[in-house]
Amino acid sequence: MCNDAHNCSLTTAENWLKTHINPLIQNPSFQNGGLLIIVFDKSGNDNAHGGGRVAWVAISPQHSKAGYKPPTLYQHQNTLRLMLQAQAPSPVLGRADTRRRPPLHHFIISSA
Repeated sequence: MCNDAHNCSLTTAENWLKTHINPLIQNPSFQNGGLLIIVFDKSGNDNAHGGGRVAWVAISPQHSKAGYKPPTLYQHQNTLRLMLQAQAPSPVLGRADTRRRPPLHHFIISSA
């Protein structure tokens, strides 16, 4: 399977995204408060901070801030923290621990 641009061109990865993401974002369940996160971890040979800079895109019809670019360095564990907090606001443990990772709430528009 060639869908992540690891052994294929970026055009192949882009076409895969177009084919598979559109049905997801058109789904009524997604339209009613869903959140789709796409992480594109292709940073070349940059090993700083566990792999260098990667693209992280949050898509939500109700909650995402269009074009927001944070000044803070985030890592994969921040995404894990966001997902865990969405499921249960109780303490988050391990690598997603709140004392270790800044929250990603800056990307999300609160519905409250």
